[in-house]
Amino acid sequence: MRFLGVATFFALGLSLFILSDRLSFDLKIWQDLSKPLSENFSFLNTSLQKPELKNPLAEISALGIGMLVLAFAGINAGYTQPLAGRVVNTFQLLLLGFLYQALLFNFFSIQPRFLTFSLILLASIFTGSFLKKREREIKEIEQVTTKADLLTRDLQESRLVMVKQDEEDRRLLAADLHDQVLNDMRVTLARFEEYADSQGTAGEEAKNLIIAQMKTSMTDIREIMDDLCPVILSEFGLCAAIEERLDKAAKQFKLKVRFRSDVQESDLAKFSIVEQQLIYRLVQESITNVCKHAKASTVKINVSKQQSTYIFRTTDDGIGVDLSKMSDSSRGTMYMRLRASLIGATISFEKPDQASGFASGTSFVLSVPEPV
Repeated sequence: MRFLGVATFFALGLSLFILSDRLSFDLKIWQDLSKPLSENFSFLNTSLQKPELKNPLAEISALGIGMLVLAFAGINAGYTQPLAGRVVNTFQLLLLGFLYQALLFNFFSIQPRFLTFSLILLASIFTGSFLKKREREIKEIEQVTTKADLLTRDLQESRLVMVKQDEEDRRLLAADLHDQVLNDMRVTLARFEEYADSQGTAGEEAKNLIIAQMKTSMTDIREIMDDLCPVILSEFGLCAAIEERLDKAAKQFKLKVRFRSDVQESDLAKFSIVEQQLIYRLVQESITNVCKHAKASTVKINVSKQQSTYIFRTTDDGIGVDLSKMSDSSRGTMYMRLRASLIGATISFEKPDQASGFASGTSFVLSVPEPV
């Protein structure tokens, strides 16, 4: 930035150079200021006559070098010095600029440009001060931004810890259901069957009804256990778990389903187990929403990768939704967005594209950045 300032004031100096040459401002200033010096420095030429210019290129070069050095020194002083130091440096540089021009005038008959040099010096010092102030403001903004990033990262990590704890609680609850409730129901069912057999054929219909209800309850508990802690996710991976969830929905709600993945399971395994669980929960929620609200007959899930983003798309041929009236204020959507944000992912709802072959319905799109 300082070099940009030097170039700017060098251009300004050339403009003032031309202007002062036309109006002879600097010559008059030189005449007024050089008289007292001539009393102590007899070698100085204080002639009141404007010197004859023998070599214009030499004059421009000599004064240009002086203006360039002065501009750089002024910006550096304004950038590095405190207020008191700037004042001292200003007078020092003014004196040096004056002596430099005096020597040029005395030995090379080059007209002084005292006004030009002074304006360049003052402007460059102010510019240096402005650049320093601006740099300080930028550093303060960067510090605030860094602190905000650290706080955001800490919050993100805290949320992930909470999610990890939530998944751990789900796993423990599923284990308790299996080890206690489900086993107790098996024992109860076995004892009831023994008791019913001892009573002969009396009450056969009631016995069969009770046994069927208990078996149904046991099946429901197994499904709850699988929802709480999908074993297939840890055993076979994310795609297998999503496909298995889709097949269950197909059987339960009489749907036609299709699952397709253009991504290798080994690539998805790069996500941490917490990230995989969050992705699975979000896709699972999209399937549940289709089954409950879409009135669809067909559901397709496609997993793909676009550049560094994994796309999980759930598309149905149901009644669809009015996307213009969708609101993030609904609890379900808000909860899904919150879950997605924990891993830097985003969700969106779109109309089915032509590739889906659906004339109506909705596409739920989960976009997850590639893990670092």
